[in-house]
Amino acid sequence: MANMMRKEKKFPSGRLIDPSPKLFIGGAEVPTQGKPNPSKILDKMAKGVDFFQTQYVFDPKVLSEYMKVLGDEGILEKTNFIIGLGPFASAKSARWMNENLFGVDVPEQIIKRLEGTENQKEESKKICIELIETYRSIQGVKGVHLMGHKKEDVISEIIKESKK
Repeated sequence: MANMMRKEKKFPSGRLIDPSPKLFIGGAEVPTQGKPNPSKILDKMAKGVDFFQTQYVFDPKVLSEYMKVLGDEGILEKTNFIIGLGPFASAKSARWMNENLFGVDVPEQIIKRLEGTENQKEESKKICIELIETYRSIQGVKGVHLMGHKKEDVISEIIKESKK
């Protein structure tokens, strides 16, 4: 619908839009759900998707393998990916995310790392910063989307501390 409004300059009802909206349309992807389906992504692009934003990704190996498949298909030359990431309140919240959020897979090594520290919130911040640094080197990653319920303060710190 957004692409129709942008390209055909009309609402779904047929009423004209003048001027048409200048939209930059995003689509969703979930790298933790296995090997990507390049034809699905290309179909989304053909329907007007300009970039993709992912669900949380906490495993650089999974992300790297996912992006490699897309790179081998030539998709990374045609679109951009913004990777979802965010801090945890605790190891307990990381486990909760695994059990309750679609497409989220927090590796056990991260959970154990959180459990093994006195200040889990501070350790979570360090983990996010480390992952941002790692994701910068993965072909096709154009940025991260930091998210978390009532996590604005720590997200602000992560942004400041991860800048080069």
